[in-house]
Amino acid sequence: MEQKKYEVTKEQILLDLKLLTDGIFEADVKEEDGTLVLVFTNGQTFRILVEPQP
Repeated sequence: MEQKKYEVTKEQILLDLKLLTDGIFEADVKEEDGTLVLVFTNGQTFRILVEPQP
């Protein structure tokens, strides 16, 4: 199988994660400074940080 060279950005990953969470979690999902913040209806808050590894 041929491997193609491509580059993925953290913005693309964050957008994909945001779209995936829509309808799956009962949470308010927003993006703050490159971090995805999920605030659930039960009061819990999670921050998902996406950073490339050198």
